[in-house]
Amino acid sequence: MNLFSRIKTATVAVIVALLSFTSIACGIKPDGVVRAPREAEEIFPEVAPSVAVVKSDYNQGTGFVAAVKDNKMFLVTNKHVFEKGASVLSETAELEFFGGRTATGKLIGYDSYHDIAVIAADAFNAGALVPLTFSSDETRYAQRAFIIGNALGRGLGAFDGVISVPDQKLAVTDKKTVPVVQTTVPINSGCSGGPVFDMYGEVLGVGTYQTCKDPIDSERPVDGVSYFVSSFIVEKILYQAIEENGGGSAGAKELFKVDCTLGADGVINFSGLEFSGVVGADGVRVVSSLLVFGNERLEVGDIITHIGNVELAGKGSSFVMSTVMNYLARELMPQTAEWGEIISIRFRRGEITRTIHRQGVYEKKY
Repeated sequence: MNLFSRIKTATVAVIVALLSFTSIACGIKPDGVVRAPREAEEIFPEVAPSVAVVKSDYNQGTGFVAAVKDNKMFLVTNKHVFEKGASVLSETAELEFFGGRTATGKLIGYDSYHDIAVIAADAFNAGALVPLTFSSDETRYAQRAFIIGNALGRGLGAFDGVISVPDQKLAVTDKKTVPVVQTTVPINSGCSGGPVFDMYGEVLGVGTYQTCKDPIDSERPVDGVSYFVSSFIVEKILYQAIEENGGGSAGAKELFKVDCTLGADGVINFSGLEFSGVVGADGVRVVSSLLVFGNERLEVGDIITHIGNVELAGKGSSFVMSTVMNYLARELMPQTAEWGEIISIRFRRGEITRTIHRQGVYEKKY
């Protein structure tokens, strides 16, 4: 390589590096729009009017307007704001928006696993509230962020910090591990359901948990460890609730609930996955199906032989039911989908054996 070529190559490398740095520092989106990060002090007055104190019959927290449709505004908060114990839910909540406006909201849907709830309320006739924008960016280590929340029930305020761990798994119970973002942003009691913002004024997720004690050594205090549910998951729950029950006529609906029952005729019905089958020596014979997986629809008569790498041939009904619930359900249930996880089904249709794949619903966005 001659001297001119070396200089040219080095120059190109420097330009690429500068462009990469500029993309991160200035927030260049895939569509080419350039954004400059701002201070929370500048962002707060623009977004705060769409944030509300949420007061149910049992608890209070925070929520925010995430969508407006057909003269309805839809807010996101945490499900536990509506809970009394494990099974009792408040049907409505009083909403007190920053700036003084009030409304009555109705719980229309929730995802118990992620502790996310969706509220519908009549939109204001004058000066309609603007839905907050969900971020489509990946969270980063040490990224600055802040939450607007009703800390300790004393009214809405702003609290800041950084992203500690972008992809964390939080063991809420022995059987429940939730994908979350760990942050030093304080998500105190009353901030539950509050929007966590980046420095462009977009919502990174919904504030949900704060750890005050070491889960292994309860005598050891913990400081600066909070968690929020990513906007990628929250958006899916929000729009599913609007699609299924936007008018609220059906009452609050549990979303993404998948269950299975074994009938007296030996047919296993997988509600939520929309198919049923009979266990046999060679696998599970599909007897009814509306299940679309990837670009393929399972058909009556197909024999499912494997789910992922798990063989179903010669297995009993209990084994098949647990395998489907713990693996195949990931395709539809946000609570079990891994980031970018590849999920597969192998089945036989006549003389042909096929394997179909689909990437987990919540693959990372860049």
